[in-house]
Amino acid sequence: MIYVEIVRGSDQSILSISAKDHSGMAPEGSDIVCAGVSTLMYTAIGAIQTICGSEGFYTVREGSDRDTVPRMTVRLPKGLDPDQNARAGTILATIRVGLLQLEDSVRSQYGDQFLTVHEVTRHVGGVNND
Repeated sequence: MIYVEIVRGSDQSILSISAKDHSGMAPEGSDIVCAGVSTLMYTAIGAIQTICGSEGFYTVREGSDRDTVPRMTVRLPKGLDPDQNARAGTILATIRVGLLQLEDSVRSQYGDQFLTVHEVTRHVGGVNND
């Protein structure tokens, strides 16, 4: 199953989006659920790079074998001016909508064993409320 975590700040802005694991719906390389999540995550990276001119705000760890878990994390970049920050926030909010729509579509067509999207709020000081 692919696990997506969307982390919001206490002001409800999206701080980061992470995705990990494989859906297991089809063999690696032909899995439409994995392809959908990957496309959305790479779109977030490309859009923030292009529209906001930011670098170094994401991590991609590809698995080298079946026991290694791929993981992607896209964070709201630091050091942006207010306009760039608003644009990056809009990009992450758009990706969130896409991930939730994908989760709903996959669940209604194939079941709930392939993708789950979880949202959490992190307050100042690292306190986590689900």
